Amino acid sequence: RVVRSRLAMPTVGSRAVVRARVFVAPVRQNWNSGKTRDSTPTKTLQNEPQLPFRVQAAVRHHIPSPRNPKTLPGMSPMYTSVCSRTRQRQINQKRHAGQLLVVWALVGKAVVRGVAWVAGRVLYWRFSKTHPNAEDRRKFVLAFMWKGRVVLLVMLGLATAFVVTHLEEVPISGRKRLLWVNQEGVKELGVLSAGQFKEALKDQILPHSDPRHKRIAALVERLVKSMRSMPELADREKALDLSWDVNVVETKDFNAFVLPNGSIFVFTGFMQVSDSYDQSDDTLAAMLGHEMSHALLQHSAEQASRQPFVDSVNLVLLTTLWFCLPFGFESLLSFTNNTAEGVVSSLMELPNSRTCEHEADLVGMRIAASACHDPRKGTGFWKHVVRLGFDGGGASFLSTHPPSDERAENLEKDSPQTLELYRSSKMCQHLREIRGQQQGGTQVAVGWGDFLSRLLSAVGR
Repeated sequence: RVVRSRLAMPTVGSRAVVRARVFVAPVRQNWNSGKTRDSTPTKTLQNEPQLPFRVQAAVRHHIPSPRNPKTLPGMSPMYTSVCSRTRQRQINQKRHAGQLLVVWALVGKAVVRGVAWVAGRVLYWRFSKTHPNAEDRRKFVLAFMWKGRVVLLVMLGLATAFVVTHLEEVPISGRKRLLWVNQEGVKELGVLSAGQFKEALKDQILPHSDPRHKRIAALVERLVKSMRSMPELADREKALDLSWDVNVVETKDFNAFVLPNGSIFVFTGFMQVSDSYDQSDDTLAAMLGHEMSHALLQHSAEQASRQPFVDSVNLVLLTTLWFCLPFGFESLLSFTNNTAEGVVSSLMELPNSRTCEHEADLVGMRIAASACHDPRKGTGFWKHVVRLGFDGGGASFLSTHPPSDERAENLEKDSPQTLELYRSSKMCQHLREIRGQQQGGTQVAVGWGDFLSRLLSAVGR
């Protein structure tokens, strides 16, 4: 009060700063000492870290007001207001990042093509006058790249440092990958895609009362419980906060997918093919676990993290092509763009896509095994798919998915771990009963032959 009365305050801004400084000084001191303004110890502040610098800076320009009654125990109204504004700012930043990601997913390829064509044609038109000979232009480009080698090396070093500092290890598989895109942006894209799919398939989506929808919903609930029981996946599933919204579509198409926000779409044709191999839910659980693993392992965010590098290579390659091609090749615009993008995709995108499929097979099978579903049924299903001819043939290096026989072979290599996980699953009621009878030393009122048959049937499942 003394300081405030003796200082001249000609403007509102200076008055706000002075009042905030006088008000905040004891709060900051008591925060560090773990006490409130009335010197009463409180657990709320004692276990909290020191105020971040951004919050301190924001507090200096905040005018305390009695209109903000929402306070936490032991905290001043000013600090609570600043924290709420900071959280709201972070939420808005994530929402804006998601919107930008959605926009780039829609128009990114067209922007890269347009910029590459304009830059390549402008460079060709300029250098065709000063260097009319194609050999002279080639020598000029090589000389320019040699002169700018330091800049290129610096850019390459920065890109390498960025990649190294944003590497993440995938649970269970242990694969190192680049992941820097915020999950909120990818979920925003998933929400948009889910709305579009539901609107397009609204006449084919089965109601919740349909037995087929109830079957898939029960399987999904079981698989989610299995995820939360696995130490490697429980924290990740909780942090991502996926919706796991089930939608069963009445169609003969052989397809099922899970969007980044957790929305599940299963086609009845997929269920029919699964039932043609095995009437139990073991095969269907393995396939659902595979699709749910894509969302759980953030494969869409991984693809979005790699996309800027792929777009950069596409931009450089397309610009170089349009710089080297003379005028008159504009009629081959679409062919040139598709060829260049196909080469980049086969070298940078498709191998990673096939790796993610193998990874989802592995993790999904373990999730299904932990949910007490026989993993051998899932391995045999891929061999059944080969017999049905769903692979379609063609070169495997040009496909987003690996061949089905290769997937079955990889799952067989991991069968010892999945079988052990299946036999030790806590979700198998019959196995728990047998273990309880053995450990409790209770007498079983059945013959030894009946007991051994029950035990072998339980292990066989």
